[in-house]
Amino acid sequence: MKRSSAIFFVSSLLLSTASLADLKASEPAKVYIGDNGEKVETVVVNDSKEIVAHLVGVGAPWEGKTFTWTLKDKGDGDKAATYKVKRGSKTEDHNAMLFSGGGWTLYPQGTNKEISVYYSKGDSEKVKAADILKMATSSSSN
Repeated sequence: MKRSSAIFFVSSLLLSTASLADLKASEPAKVYIGDNGEKVETVVVNDSKEIVAHLVGVGAPWEGKTFTWTLKDKGDGDKAATYKVKRGSKTEDHNAMLFSGGGWTLYPQGTNKEISVYYSKGDSEKVKAADILKMATSSSSN
C-alpha cells in the first residue's frame, strides 16, 4: 500500500473514532465464530447505517482491533461493511466484510485472506452491545 493510501486509511479510522461516543445500537450484539477460532463481535448502530466490529483470532493486520464501518444493504438479506480507500486521485469503497447466508466473510486490508465466520447464538447471549461500543470508543488502535 502506498504511503498516501495508508495515511488516508488511518486518518479515516481516526476520524470515525472521534464520533464513536455518539453511537447508538440499532439491534443487539451478535457474535460470529470461525472454524479456526476467529471471533467477530458486532453491533449494528446508527439506524443500521454502520457496524462496529471487534475482531479476535483473525491475525494481522486486524487482530484485536475494533472498527466502525459503513453498512450497506446489498439486497436479499446480504450486506457489506465497507470503508474508504484512496487509490490515486480516486476514493473507493473497500469491502471489509460481506454478509450472506447467515455469516460474514472478512477481507483484511493488505492481505489475500478471506475469513468466514458464522452466527453463534450461545456466544451472542453472553455479550452486550454496550461492551463492544465501549471497546470502540476506547480503542486507540483504529
